[in-house]
Amino acid sequence: MLEKLGFQALLEEAVTVKRLTRVMSGYQFLFAMVLGLYIGFSRLNQLRFIARDPILTGILKIVQLPPQSTLWRFLAALHGSAAQQILRVQCEMRRRVWEAANVKLKTATLDTDTTVHTLYGNQMGARKSYNPKTKARRATSRY
Repeated sequence: MLEKLGFQALLEEAVTVKRLTRVMSGYQFLFAMVLGLYIGFSRLNQLRFIARDPILTGILKIVQLPPQSTLWRFLAALHGSAAQQILRVQCEMRRRVWEAANVKLKTATLDTDTTVHTLYGNQMGARKSYNPKTKARRATSRY
């Protein structure tokens, strides 16, 4: 799907990577992070669980993913404007996907409900959150 949408060309054209990389190209670094998000990982250190996965390494055309410290060094070396460049890539990819799927939105609704649900006991996903009515009680936010 990403090949048909021209993801690699768009990313290489839009995002400026000045750091010379040895392990992987700049595109491969960014693509590995995108694939990690797609799989469901929200943190770079979670990529270690799939560092030698044959499907992932086959897509990236590498033997294994570099360690977390290398991924962080790559991210730290990106220029401050890289965030804006990545947002432009995201916007363009969204446009291309909607165009390919023939989606023509007339309106969009943004739900900004951030209700906090109080939890009792030791439940997964709970953390202490800011709630002036129930201070220091474990809760979870619903987005």
